[in-house]
Amino acid sequence: MRHVLWQLQKHVSVSFLPVFLFGFLQKFRFPLSIVSTANVSSTSGFASELVRLLLSGCNITEFPEFVSSQRDMLNLDLSNNKIRGEIPDWLWRLPQLNVLNLSHNAFSSFHGSLEGFPATILVSVDISSNMFQGPLFVPSRYLRYLSAKGNHFSGEIPESICASSFMRILDLSNNSFTGSIPWCLRNLQSDLAVMNLGHNHLSGSFPDMFANGNSLESLDVSHNRLGGKLPKSLINCTRLEILNVGSNRIRDSFPLWLKSLQELQVLVLRSNEFHGTICGLTELPFGFPKLRVIDISHNQFLGALPSGFFANLKAMVRVGPAENGSESMYMQAGLGYYHDSIVLTNKGVQLEYTRILTVLTAIDFSGNRLHGEIPQSIGLLKDLRRSAYRTTISRATFRHV
Repeated sequence: MRHVLWQLQKHVSVSFLPVFLFGFLQKFRFPLSIVSTANVSSTSGFASELVRLLLSGCNITEFPEFVSSQRDMLNLDLSNNKIRGEIPDWLWRLPQLNVLNLSHNAFSSFHGSLEGFPATILVSVDISSNMFQGPLFVPSRYLRYLSAKGNHFSGEIPESICASSFMRILDLSNNSFTGSIPWCLRNLQSDLAVMNLGHNHLSGSFPDMFANGNSLESLDVSHNRLGGKLPKSLINCTRLEILNVGSNRIRDSFPLWLKSLQELQVLVLRSNEFHGTICGLTELPFGFPKLRVIDISHNQFLGALPSGFFANLKAMVRVGPAENGSESMYMQAGLGYYHDSIVLTNKGVQLEYTRILTVLTAIDFSGNRLHGEIPQSIGLLKDLRRSAYRTTISRATFRHV
């Protein structure tokens, strides 16, 4: 079979190769250099009633024109190719298109209008890791998944996103968005599981918009210029597992009230203007029974920590696999369609975890004005003593005064 496929690749023009063989050849890791611009752009030799077209990683360099005639197409995947330039307008007019993946190419702009097309019924769009610039185009009001991370989008986050009332996963991270977080995003809270606005240039106060956020599992607004206080309405996000507000200008006391969020596993407050003591009542248990990663480094926290401070971090006390009911090795949200990432510091070196292991444990209290002895209860955290690939910890800086 391998010999036959190799002969097909060498001698048969793609114009006459059945479309299903693209995915078949890719599955067996055959080099697909034969997928040339002339072949794929041609409308000849392809069925006119394609429902799914999966051409990921096929070295395609131009947008295939024959797709424009596919009126029944539901799923189009052109990810991990070398396509440059504009996305054609006709793509948004395909009446049945539901799922679109154009990630990991070199697209730079949208051809023509930046207005949505009323007939578009797209529910999933991935345009991440391209070279888009300027304002973000939102092609559908029915979106449940939108990933535009890793581009150069600029200007304000468009309020047209707020019309997608079914949105489940929204990732606009690693762009150049400016202005404030749109208040209208509160309209998405009833279904939204993931909101990642990290690594942009957003400013203003962090809006208190999570009154209906009981579906939210992951929230990342790190590496922006957000000020004000941490929104108290986050207390309504009862399913929240990851909260990352690191590297902003938030000025507040330690949010001990977050301990009511029984699912919270990752809390990152680093490099803000948090201040005061961490425990208001020195004998009060720290809480946070599922917390496995806490980074409050480089703030203005002060005071001493009671000896039993870490005693209630039950997720770090246990020995053995994570007891979160998940069989996955990594933290995931949105019914498993989204994997979270995080940056931690270990021995002065920043390490990016593109996926968060469910057994990862980390504590970083460095860069504050804590004093006294390190609480003896830290010895209960057995998971912090596990093998290096499962543990990262920056030793807390305590200053004796």
